[in-house]
Amino acid sequence: MGKMQTKDHATQSQTLCPAIIKHPDQESLQGSPSESNIGLPLTDYRIQVVIDFITSDLSREHSLDELAQAANLSTSRLRHLFKEQIGITLAQFHRDIQMQEAKKLLETTFLTVQEVRNKIGITDEWSFLRAFKRVFGLTPSEYRRRCLASRCQSQHL
Repeated sequence: MGKMQTKDHATQSQTLCPAIIKHPDQESLQGSPSESNIGLPLTDYRIQVVIDFITSDLSREHSLDELAQAANLSTSRLRHLFKEQIGITLAQFHRDIQMQEAKKLLETTFLTVQEVRNKIGITDEWSFLRAFKRVFGLTPSEYRRRCLASRCQSQHL
């Protein structure tokens, strides 16, 4: 069962993570459902505010109090509402967004793995390696090697 949850979480992560949510429009302020560009219907614009806050600076770990204050919610209400609306916890969301950004940087830059890790705000090397491998099934170095190899093969076709 644990393995299935990991797979579901990894699939969900890949769906959720290109998330930079639109700012609330007048309809969402009035309580009508809006849709985030992570493909999930949002009925509460305050979740959009929190996601914008998180994605604005991935290298920074925002405290729950800080996020709750930005959304004008209590910490317990924020945790509950975020999980209800997005389907994963704030911590999982932040880590998933970091992993998506790391993947993008590995694909599109020549930054070292350490530089990528620092750019997304993860200080512990082993935490980064474990998290990346959990989401993508490869270490960051393995992922980059495969990415480069597939580019080389496609250029020769």
